Amino acid sequence: MATTSTGFDAVNGILGIGPVRLTQGTVSNAQTVPTVTDNLFKAGKIASNAIGIFYRPITSGGGKGELTWGGVDKTKIVGSISYVPITKTQPASFYWGVNQTVTYNGKTILKKSAGMSISQAYGDL
Repeated sequence: MATTSTGFDAVNGILGIGPVRLTQGTVSNAQTVPTVTDNLFKAGKIASNAIGIFYRPITSGGGKGELTWGGVDKTKIVGSISYVPITKTQPASFYWGVNQTVTYNGKTILKKSAGMSISQAYGDL
């Protein structure tokens, strides 16, 4: 925990859940820095090197988003989980961006496009 900071002008990555490659050049004498999730997994504190993210529904009228280290809180989902590759579209490919198509009422309202990455969106939790 920090009580003061200098030369810090952004919060992107402060939580430490982005891809490890984003840490290149941030610490002297280290190529990259393991993330919080990497360290928890290596120490055997979580079952899987994964993070489940639940965003608060805008229409819910309350509640907050949640992070679940080590997997997914299955009480927050209905159905099965689909895994997709990280997009190759930049800049979303530098984070956890994915390609997505958005439909509403059976009508496509956004054709396949790179979606917002978790690293960029976690401030909305």
